[in-house]
Amino acid sequence: MSRKSLAFLSLVLMICLGAAGAAETATIESDVLAVEVDTAFPRVVKYTWKESGAVMYGQENELEQFKINGEAMKPAKIEFSRSDDSAKYAVRARNTRFNVVMNVAENVLEFRITDIRDGGWHYVKTIEIPNHSLFSVRSDQPGAQVTAAKVWPSNGCMEEFVQVASAATDVNPVSRTYVLLNTDELAASIENNVLMDSSRVYYQTVDNGGYKSCGVSNPAWTYREIESEIYEEPYCKVVITDDVNGDDEVSWQDAAIEHRKIMYNPQGAEEIKTDVVSQIAMNFASLAQHPFLKVLDDIKMVYLYTDGLGQTVQFKGYQSEGHDSAHPDYGNNFNMRAGGLDDFNFVTKKLHDWNCKPGVHINCTEYYPEAKYYSDDLLTGRRGWAWLDQSIYADKRYDIVSGKLYHRLDELAENAPYLDWIYVDVYFGVGWDSWKLTSRLNDNGWDAYTEFEGMMERDAVWIHRSQKHAGLGVSSKVIRFIKNHQKDVWTHGPLLRGSYNLGFMGWHAENNINPFIYNVFTNNLPSKYMQHFEIMKWEDGRVDFTDGVHVAKEADGKVNLYKDGKLLASGVYDAKKRRMVENQLFIPWSPYDETKIYHWNDAGGETEWTLPASWSGAGSVKLYQLSDAGRTFVGDVDVSGGKVTLDVEAGTPYVVYKSEPKPYPDMKWGEGQLVKDAQFNSHGFEYWSKSSSAGSTDHITMENDERGQTHLNVAGNGGADAMVSQKMTGLEGGQRYSASVWAQITGERKATFGVKVGGEEISKTIRKTDVPNYSYCSDKAWTRYQRIRVFFTVPEGQSEATVFMAASEGGEDAVVEFDDVRVIEAPAKDNNGHWYYQDFEWTDEGWGPFVFAIRSDTHTHLSETHEPYTDDTINGQFSLKTRNERQGLVYRTTEGLLRFEPNTTYTVSFEYLQDNGGQYSVVVGSNDGGEDAMKVDEKLQGSRGRYVATFTTGDYDDCYIGIRKNDRKGGRMVMDDLAIDVK
Repeated sequence: MSRKSLAFLSLVLMICLGAAGAAETATIESDVLAVEVDTAFPRVVKYTWKESGAVMYGQENELEQFKINGEAMKPAKIEFSRSDDSAKYAVRARNTRFNVVMNVAENVLEFRITDIRDGGWHYVKTIEIPNHSLFSVRSDQPGAQVTAAKVWPSNGCMEEFVQVASAATDVNPVSRTYVLLNTDELAASIENNVLMDSSRVYYQTVDNGGYKSCGVSNPAWTYREIESEIYEEPYCKVVITDDVNGDDEVSWQDAAIEHRKIMYNPQGAEEIKTDVVSQIAMNFASLAQHPFLKVLDDIKMVYLYTDGLGQTVQFKGYQSEGHDSAHPDYGNNFNMRAGGLDDFNFVTKKLHDWNCKPGVHINCTEYYPEAKYYSDDLLTGRRGWAWLDQSIYADKRYDIVSGKLYHRLDELAENAPYLDWIYVDVYFGVGWDSWKLTSRLNDNGWDAYTEFEGMMERDAVWIHRSQKHAGLGVSSKVIRFIKNHQKDVWTHGPLLRGSYNLGFMGWHAENNINPFIYNVFTNNLPSKYMQHFEIMKWEDGRVDFTDGVHVAKEADGKVNLYKDGKLLASGVYDAKKRRMVENQLFIPWSPYDETKIYHWNDAGGETEWTLPASWSGAGSVKLYQLSDAGRTFVGDVDVSGGKVTLDVEAGTPYVVYKSEPKPYPDMKWGEGQLVKDAQFNSHGFEYWSKSSSAGSTDHITMENDERGQTHLNVAGNGGADAMVSQKMTGLEGGQRYSASVWAQITGERKATFGVKVGGEEISKTIRKTDVPNYSYCSDKAWTRYQRIRVFFTVPEGQSEATVFMAASEGGEDAVVEFDDVRVIEAPAKDNNGHWYYQDFEWTDEGWGPFVFAIRSDTHTHLSETHEPYTDDTINGQFSLKTRNERQGLVYRTTEGLLRFEPNTTYTVSFEYLQDNGGQYSVVVGSNDGGEDAMKVDEKLQGSRGRYVATFTTGDYDDCYIGIRKNDRKGGRMVMDDLAIDVK
């Protein structure tokens, strides 16, 4: 007898039974699953697994009500029809008509509410079917269990594994994000388009007399959040399964595996596993610590160091004065000091050539008065984060419905077309608000990143709080089992590890390349390898993936990663450090193609490894050491019995190839810059010329310091002098330029920086760098590097100039280091008749002649006028503002930016305003002279005024002007129109 005939007889039997008093039912079915449904109301009665006859129940009790906009109503009429695999219910209720369609395909039941007809004065906003358990298990079924996980909108998550027989009964449905049910025979899970992540699914355990029943249902679906816009037609999918991971038992893990068939797949989920290297390029407080063009060279360097592993870089502070300035200006206010829109687009486009995906940091929660898009209608009036400026919390809903949020996002997409993802900082929106944001991000081609694990649960593929060994992130075993391969959101652990965003581009003062590289190879690489495979079974101490991959904690305490029984990685988990130590790696990459193998050994020395099956037949392999200069050939390594023995240096990355690899792409250091190889990444003198009166130039080298940062180094050769220069081309006649370099002097020696143009030399010489660099986000932070800057104008009709650095003769042990040469266009300058004048309307990077002088995380920057919202500027568009800094010298001049001659009389003047009279003082002093050389120490009086003082420098040539904060209280001080004259 055919299946159709059997189904027909089954239907007849059910209808006959219905005549005896039970509800009439019908069956829809696929090849593997039969679903019994109520003909009077869209209700599943039970599922039957055809192969075994095992049963998963639905809603046992008859239903008759919907809730429309929260109001319970019984339909006036329901018309039922069906085909072999689907059932349709035409529902007519008061002021509303819609269809409910249930369709079964393979082991999935799809439930949809379609063709909703409303209008006039009555709009359908929400639809709910109370007590509508689409699947359930009974306590009298062996192994009946409910497994659930919930993400909290206030961060964190919870999960539970409860036997139904011992479960407490629930008066009301329990809201969760994921719910899975299983017995010893079948398991089930559900996916829907309910908008609230923390309350996406209900379960409820009830006492049915002789047994308990635990059923899973949908909360209210949103159809319209606002009357003018339909969200989506409500739907859910239920997947039913038996044992799918081959362990001869049925558990929640089988449901989790099959959940992948029905789950929502966020944009970017397929690519996240290849993003091995994750960094943040930080610009902050007007200091432009990481100009856009510099970031391009840094990414190229990492490309070499990792042999081309996938990278992401977040430009944090790409707009305005840097990080946490001028939100919500997304696409109209690019950080000019870091290079502006042209440099930004040049870099973000080029980064793709180096396997790097760029993204930016935006904020939809806190808005700042200096932002061009700041306006009263966007605000709630409540104060938010306050660092450089006081933010105000945004009215998220108004921002959306007014169209202003979308306008700003679209403006960013139009003006910066090469971004791959957007990081949304401190986002607390939920439900429809969150969906509206993430859907626009995705529509514009951007993956969604955010900060907190409770937000954007469906759409965010990267969460910042998870990117550290701090026990933060999504800790749910259930959610990670399902989605480990799709997201970087997880709490770190010894087996699956997790992506770690440890960089060297200034975020949280990170500037050391050595731990960055250690983390890439010992943590991120094995984590990303595992992400290429889906989890199939998770036991205490062991996780099995697809394709023969598993990770396990062995009896000796080591955590080992295997593919087809071959060891790929080994280490010991240090619970105190929350990371692996004693690492040894032999990881094929990519995990699918296995074209090369990365090797790392914390201890160094000889280790033996088995080659992948795809390398069979190789008689020898080629071993290369990796560094910031790329691959260095170590030698050929013989293969014996499919194994190789590698002898390597400790804590150093290596890569193994079957044969000689293709050369790297042409490495042009300094693309887009007037000065090439400005960071000396080349480790050679292709771009630079060097000379010395000593004849030999061996003492002029490009070296890595203890942090792995490359710089130009002058040391040794008896303290011989040095000159390094480069001809710049492509300059514009009549244009003024700013040229600068960072220098650090150790011992008795002078450093000179300058430009030769049109037969003229413009230069500046310093003799020491004894002012600590407190630029928190700089790669020079906590060193003594200070900046030397000159300005020059190219004569009309000329387009070339020579930039140079020089070190004088010095002691045998004296050292001069140079780094980060930068030449950019500058506007014409009018000193208004003064020897020196700074109105802060234009600075290349930083605060004019001043540097930060106190060790803290910086609360000083260039404030910007935005009438009528700001009150922290004095004249023009910009002023220099300090806010709530620590007590002590806040900022001061240095001789590389503003040099005062000894025994010379100067008059200094500036406009100021401050919150508290006497809180700040002007100081004029000398490091060499100490307290005795303090020429000025005078408090600024009143809330606003003009300060004027005359002083004579005395015998010291390191005189400086600074501003000191006299107490620990909060308070602002603003400076403008700084003028200095020589008497």
